[in-house]
Amino acid sequence: MTGEYDDDIEWLRAQQEATDPPVWDMPEYEPWGDERDDIVRETIMSGNGGSSGGSAVVDGAPWGDDTEVAETSMGEAAARIAESFIDFDGFFSEEAIDDDYLIEPFIPRGRQIRVYAKAKQGKSLIVLEAGAALATGRRFMRNSAADPVHVLYLDFEMTKDDVRERLTDMGYSEDDEAVLNDYFHYASLPRVAPLDTAAGGFALVETAIALGAELVIVDTASRTVEGVENDNDTWQNFYRFTGMLLKQAGITFVILDHEGKEAKAGARGGSAKNDDVDVVWRLTYTEPRVVLDTRGIKRLGWIPDRIELERLDSPLRHVIRDRVYSGEE
Repeated sequence: MTGEYDDDIEWLRAQQEATDPPVWDMPEYEPWGDERDDIVRETIMSGNGGSSGGSAVVDGAPWGDDTEVAETSMGEAAARIAESFIDFDGFFSEEAIDDDYLIEPFIPRGRQIRVYAKAKQGKSLIVLEAGAALATGRRFMRNSAADPVHVLYLDFEMTKDDVRERLTDMGYSEDDEAVLNDYFHYASLPRVAPLDTAAGGFALVETAIALGAELVIVDTASRTVEGVENDNDTWQNFYRFTGMLLKQAGITFVILDHEGKEAKAGARGGSAKNDDVDVVWRLTYTEPRVVLDTRGIKRLGWIPDRIELERLDSPLRHVIRDRVYSGEE
C-alpha cells in the first residue's frame, strides 16, 4: 500500500471518497475491533457495500467519474498520482523477492491467479482445500503446518450443506469449528454488487481489509459480473474496480473459472480475462491424476509450468507428485 495513510481502511476511504458522490458512506469502526465480524457480515450481505444502506453506484473508476475529475483541482489530481510513485532511494540495492509463495508452488503471494477447468474436474475442490488449509494452519502441497491466516471465500454456487460435505470429506470436524470461524470467512451465495462495478469492488475490498484477509477466492468469475462475459470491457472493469484494488492492498486473489468450448482458447469469455492476472492454471483430471498447467500464461519465471498431483480419498486431499519448469522437458 502506498501513500500517506498508515491504516488500510483510511486508504480505502480515500479511494471511495474520490468518487462524486462517494460509492457508500464508510462505517466508523476500527478494522481489527470486536465488532469486525458483525460489520463485515452486514457489508457483504447488504449488496451495496455499506452498512448504512449505501448511496449511489458510480459508473466510473474508483478514483472518480468524468464529472468529479473535471471538478478536481490540479493539485488534488496530481496528489492522487503521486501516492503511487516508487521511492528510488535504495531501489537497486533492495533484494528482489523470488519464490514468494502463499501456497508453494501453487499460489504466489500478493498476486492474482486464475484457475479454470471443464465442469466436474474438481477446480473448486483443490482451491477449497487450499483455502481451508491456510485458514487452519494445516499442511498443504509444499506448505508446512503453520499459524492460520485469514481467508475470504465468496462462493456463488455451493450451499452450506455442500460446503459441509466437502470439508467433512477433507477430514474437518467439530474440533475445527473454532479456528474455521475465526479465520475461514466463507460466504455462501452472497448478495454483493457485481465485481465489475465500483460498488461491488469496494464492498469486497473493504471486507477483505477489515478481516485482515491474506487470500480472497471468488468462485466463479462469470457469476460475479453484470457485463457480458464475452465482452472484454467486462473483465477490464473487473480488474479496474476489484483486481487492482486488491493488488494495491497486497491481497492475493484467486479467481475460479470455466473452460471454453475449445480447450486451446482457455477460460470461457473475453480474452481480456488473462490480461491482468499473474498466473493462469488450467486443471485437468484423469483419476487419480490432477494436472495444473500454465500453458505458458504466467508473468513469474519461478512458477512451475506444470504441477502434477494425485487426488486421494479418506481424507480427500491432493498430493504433489511432480513439478515441471521451463526447459526441463
